[in-house]
Amino acid sequence: MFGGFLRYDASLLRAVESFDGGIEAGHDALTFTIPGLFAFARRSCHDSAGAGPGTERAQYLRFRKALYGNPANRAEDRGGRVEVATADDHDRSVHRLLRVAAPA
Repeated sequence: MFGGFLRYDASLLRAVESFDGGIEAGHDALTFTIPGLFAFARRSCHDSAGAGPGTERAQYLRFRKALYGNPANRAEDRGGRVEVATADDHDRSVHRLLRVAAPA
């Protein structure tokens, strides 16, 4: 996801533009909440089938842990930087992925 935004992936940008909730793409910044990013990823992967009570929250917590803990998500390695735009708890903080260098 982050790599696609930093590479100006047209299909990703169209998908973000058509998505209503918690994630917006501008020219040089992707603004998102973690729950919004999760919802976008689920919709993009068609991952909503079979989610029962409690399942979505468990999936969200795994997603959040993977997002924070996966070195592949390091935006700095791809010409970007993630910053907190509005600090709150994990579910309400607003983040920005900024393009700080031309894509490789």
